[in-house]
Amino acid sequence: TLAQISRNLFFNSILDTNSTAGPIGANLTVQGSRGSFADATITPTGGSTPDRSIQGQQGVTPQVTNLQASNGATGPFNVTAALSGTPPAPFTISATLGNAPQALWQGNFNNITWGFHRLSPVFDNNGDIIVGTMNDDELYRLDPNDGRILTTYDMGSGNNLSWKSAVTSDTVYSANGNGNQLFAFDKILGTQKWTKTLNNKTQCPPFVHSNGNIYIATDTQAGQSGRVYGFKPNGDNLANFPVTTNGTFRGGFAEAPDGTLYLTSLRNINNTDTNLISIDPTSGTVNWTKPKSQINQIYRAPAVAADGSVVINSLNGVTRAFNANGTTKWTYSHPAGGLTSAPEIRGTPTIDTATNTV
Repeated sequence: TLAQISRNLFFNSILDTNSTAGPIGANLTVQGSRGSFADATITPTGGSTPDRSIQGQQGVTPQVTNLQASNGATGPFNVTAALSGTPPAPFTISATLGNAPQALWQGNFNNITWGFHRLSPVFDNNGDIIVGTMNDDELYRLDPNDGRILTTYDMGSGNNLSWKSAVTSDTVYSANGNGNQLFAFDKILGTQKWTKTLNNKTQCPPFVHSNGNIYIATDTQAGQSGRVYGFKPNGDNLANFPVTTNGTFRGGFAEAPDGTLYLTSLRNINNTDTNLISIDPTSGTVNWTKPKSQINQIYRAPAVAADGSVVINSLNGVTRAFNANGTTKWTYSHPAGGLTSAPEIRGTPTIDTATNTV
């Protein structure tokens, strides 16, 4: 009859409106009752993401359900799931970051002019971050999860000129550059364990050797030679140290597999300035040196390979490798020029044995 035809047309129009092909912005409920609930992909385009309810009753909710929206704004997305089973099965939601991920956290440390300056953060074995600022002569231990200051280490005055601190399981070591001091702090409490006065200013990061001892170098200054100092963990001076040497030791130390220490310098006074030094950590003996005339200036610490060879980046744009006995292993000239970064060793380079170049 005419009434039945009109009623059928009316209900069909409702079904068409509520389908996924209906107008954007309409509410859509997809229900599966007493059965498996097949994968459902809802992809609206051209506007804000509409409300979508997907419900599965007394059936199996599939592992993958995709909700996608393009060319529109995606608002808050809430998922509520009742876990079932003994034990309850886990409910996992994975998200892929877009092109502009947000920072986990950020923190400000006093109103200071120079900020962090050259002070790179270091991490202890728990993941805590040790970082310092230049003007206020303080270091901070930060919670890596939210950036909270856990401990503050006070170095008095003199400016933090070291590139970074050093940390062990219970101690933080840092140098107060113009104050000519090396500090050892209790890592948790922040109290001073001991302090050492050095002969000159230092820009050198303290270095903790695998033997547990601490090494630091001071710069040659005002006609007074620099020195390489060695201390035990309790602050006692190591026998045979300090070692007198000339340099501007901003880069710091590296340790070879046999324990040998390598120290770089950026001194630029004479061609005879020793800008790479090999030192025995026990006897203090200088095994060999490389002058500025051969290797130029070195801004950062060297890297040491598993075979004991040492690699440096020079300000004149050349990366050089030396064998453990000081002989040249290979060189590589960078077309871009000067290098102020530290080298990093990955894999084994291919060397032209005729020219000793990479």
